[in-house]
Amino acid sequence: MDELYLRLQGITGESRDNLHQGWIDLKGYSWGLESPGTGANGTVNFQNVIVYASLDKATPAMITHATKKTLISKAELAICRAGSEHKEFCRITLENVRIVSISMGDSGVASEVSYGLEADKVQFQYWEQTSRGGRGAETRTTWDIKEHHA
Repeated sequence: MDELYLRLQGITGESRDNLHQGWIDLKGYSWGLESPGTGANGTVNFQNVIVYASLDKATPAMITHATKKTLISKAELAICRAGSEHKEFCRITLENVRIVSISMGDSGVASEVSYGLEADKVQFQYWEQTSRGGRGAETRTTWDIKEHHA
């Protein structure tokens, strides 16, 4: 299972991971887009990024940002391979971010929260893994969601 971390400008989480101290430890995420299948008409519809975490010290700040509709300049979702070195192989960076939904509950094991993040711009980066397990070539794409162009 991959290890996931979220950093939002101005919000501190409780991650104790050496490379992600102060980030929010995540349990999962979902994100996607829909593109019209035929013709040039219609725009790409980006879904909100949904992240799943345990309740932590970031939760009150997230609620405050959501209720005040505060714009967060940058959010980064780091996706790392599990293991002792947990090398990052994917990163989703969002710009001009708004927290548009918060949902909390308890599964009987732990209290959890999900956050919905909406952004004006997104950058998706992926790094191949070399034969020795290191970080290889990078592939990236960027999209201006608000203006509908790369």
